[in-house]
Amino acid sequence: CEMGHKIKGIVNIAGSSFTNFDKCRDTGTLHILNIHGTQDKVIHFLGGAIKERRHPAAQQVTEWWAKRSECDVQPRFMKSMDLVPKLLGPETKAKEYLNCQKKNRVGLWSIEKGNHLPPFANKRLMTEALEWIQK
Repeated sequence: CEMGHKIKGIVNIAGSSFTNFDKCRDTGTLHILNIHGTQDKVIHFLGGAIKERRHPAAQQVTEWWAKRSECDVQPRFMKSMDLVPKLLGPETKAKEYLNCQKKNRVGLWSIEKGNHLPPFANKRLMTEALEWIQK
């Protein structure tokens, strides 16, 4: 939270955030891209807990960042991408909150039927994510 003014963006892969987002007050105006598999059994896409520590859903975390950045209330579907070779077809659905007043970007890429960690050996996912964060 304290380093938000020193970094350009965050690509969060299969992670989550606080259950109380107010704990993170000063974040700057960094780009936020949340990438998450819908079948993640570790950090659940729809929220859950690990050893009694709760974590919010991927969509909820992304909404918090969008609200903080004063973006449109609803995300817009941008495109489908084929980024995970072991899953058939264009499995990754990209949504983005547009018109952010802080001039940053906030997005959620849902990997349909994806598990906890996408295959990092395939550079396409990371290339696409880094290109997104640098725009």
